[in-house]
Amino acid sequence: MQEVYVFKYYLLQITTFVTFLGLAVVLQRVYSIQNKHKEEIAILTKGICQR
Repeated sequence: MQEVYVFKYYLLQITTFVTFLGLAVVLQRVYSIQNKHKEEIAILTKGICQR
């Protein structure tokens, strides 16, 4: 019985870690996309201001 409990505990730890890792990757992608958009907006506003 104890072995099953330990296995479930490790499974929970691994699942939590994988979920956290996935979230981190998604957040990083969203952040980099936002940065690209910010750069594009900055370039566009500069172009509009120069006209």
